[in-house]
Amino acid sequence: MPSSTSLLADNFQDEWMTRKSTFSLQIRPVTLEDDGRFQCQVSPGPEAASMAIRSRYATLAVTIPPEPPQIVQGSHLITTEDREVELECQSRAGKPAAEIIWLDGDGNLITNNVEVFKEVLADGKRTNVKSVLKLSPKMHYHNKNITCQAQNAAERSPRSVSLLMEVKYAPKVTVTLEQERIAELESVRLSCHADANPPNVIYKWYINDEIAHGDYSTELIIASASRQLNDAIVKCEVTNAVGKGEDNQTLSVHYSPEIRSRPANVEADIGGNVTLRCDVNGNPEPEISWTFEGSRRVLSTGPAYTFWMNHDMAGKYTCTARVPGFAEVSADAHVFLKGPPTVRSKRIQFGLEGDTVRIECVAFAIPRPSKITWTHRGYEIDAGDPYVTFNNDPLPDGVRSTLIIREANDKYFGSYNCSVANDYGMDAAEIILRKETGNLQLLFISAGVVGGIVLLIACVMVIVVCQRRSNKKVEEGDKGDRTSKQSDQTSNNDSDLKVDIRTASSLSNPPESEQWDDSSERITPRAVITNGDAMYRYAPGDYTDAQCFPPPKAEGHNNNGYVPYVDYGRDYNPAFAGVSNSQASLYATNPHTVIPMTGIDPRFSAAYGNPYLRSSTTSLPPPHLNGGLATYGSVRSGPAPQVAPARTPPPSAVSPHSQYIVSNKAQLKPGTLATHV
Repeated sequence: MPSSTSLLADNFQDEWMTRKSTFSLQIRPVTLEDDGRFQCQVSPGPEAASMAIRSRYATLAVTIPPEPPQIVQGSHLITTEDREVELECQSRAGKPAAEIIWLDGDGNLITNNVEVFKEVLADGKRTNVKSVLKLSPKMHYHNKNITCQAQNAAERSPRSVSLLMEVKYAPKVTVTLEQERIAELESVRLSCHADANPPNVIYKWYINDEIAHGDYSTELIIASASRQLNDAIVKCEVTNAVGKGEDNQTLSVHYSPEIRSRPANVEADIGGNVTLRCDVNGNPEPEISWTFEGSRRVLSTGPAYTFWMNHDMAGKYTCTARVPGFAEVSADAHVFLKGPPTVRSKRIQFGLEGDTVRIECVAFAIPRPSKITWTHRGYEIDAGDPYVTFNNDPLPDGVRSTLIIREANDKYFGSYNCSVANDYGMDAAEIILRKETGNLQLLFISAGVVGGIVLLIACVMVIVVCQRRSNKKVEEGDKGDRTSKQSDQTSNNDSDLKVDIRTASSLSNPPESEQWDDSSERITPRAVITNGDAMYRYAPGDYTDAQCFPPPKAEGHNNNGYVPYVDYGRDYNPAFAGVSNSQASLYATNPHTVIPMTGIDPRFSAAYGNPYLRSSTTSLPPPHLNGGLATYGSVRSGPAPQVAPARTPPPSAVSPHSQYIVSNKAQLKPGTLATHV
């Protein structure tokens, strides 16, 4: 026994003694050295002759918690995805040996690829434990903790240590198609999302393994999706320093049905098997139906239709393809019943003598004719004739044979026979070639030319009439503007001069020496002083425009609405106060003669010049008092002038301050009536 221990009484029973005693052993503090087996021994006293006795062994197990666990790789580890790493966790000096476990970042126990190594220390009681975890980290280990826990019987709760893992991994790519339904010729947008570490990545797009044109960003835009892109594989490839990742989408472009292979015509015998096929392309898959001509009843569905041939089955069959949202398409096929040919040409045909003539023989023949024979007047036409050639054109249901005759003359006109034969029989028809006169053709050509000329003339006339109407409207508008402006000037100046000319048939034309001189290129103004202001009037001879002042015509002739400028002196020639009659004329010998005017001439009023605006004759100027006949009255035209007796106007009608613009040389032309302003 170690000296440090104290023995107390232990239970000991002596066969020969009746006294009982209890002896206990207490160890304070318990150390590792106390770990072992204990036994209690009792011996009789020195005087006793009995032998000593021993108790059973009692084992004392001393437990020691291990040191805190440690991960050899430290607290942070940078690695690459799928690259195997070994993590080592140590638990030292534990008694008993510690148990080590590994936990991932989500707290799940890792049991695979774990190895445990134990090492007993020199004291033979404590043990070092080492656990090695072999791990191939995935991307979900990135920024996650790997935890090592160690525990033995000396501890109620385990001790742990963690390691933060940084995993570098290649891009994880996801391609998304934004449209649920892609219609033909619509734009298509695809997005590419990549999760990578490191995040510096490069994008590339492929369409059916061919590099797509674009800016190589996270999006690919196809401007117009054609039907050729249906079932195309669009791939996004993303690359970083670790590696590359990719994902793809298959395009489904909806487009209208298209018949790639039309059903072929079929020739069949009675009782034969007939199969019609219609190859249609479309997305979604087209619905195909078969119908017979003149009927909407669906005979069959699908790309092929099979039936047994009889007389009623010959005719046209239609294959119709439909795709929801698009227009349907169809194709026809004919089923012909085999039999002898039938000639269906026109019996009488025409040709022009001396010209190239064509005679057509059209025959229905299933199968196609094996022989076509032409005869003329009972003799087979020789193919060696340099003026005759044959041309046989196949038709869907037969053949068209054309006999071409160059420079036809009399011997080529008459009766022809066209004979057609196949494996089932033959048929023939008589064709009569007659001369065609050129008059009818010439008549048609002439009628066409004349009709074209008439149509052209009509179009030109319509254009001219429309142009004239347009010009007339423009002139009327301009005339209205000028009239409006003149009316404004009249109301502002209150000085327009209008004279009512009466018919004077007895007057003769003025002498040529007294007519206006139109030869002057300059317009000579005539000055009139009104209240101190000069007002200019122009002699008719100053105008060179014949439309304004046309030359005088012979007496008794129509002037087409134009009247030459005349002298109004015979109608109105009042005496002016203080002015002689020779000076009273506006157009005196001196063109610059100034005539004083102290009042407003009543002829300046619009009512004076327009007889329709006058309510009475009281506003007319006084009669001519210059020694001539008084013209204040009515004048009738006739063989000789008839002048009514003069009337003396009332004194109130004559204003001593009124002045009139007249000419001392003007004469009236018989039969004229005009108003001059």
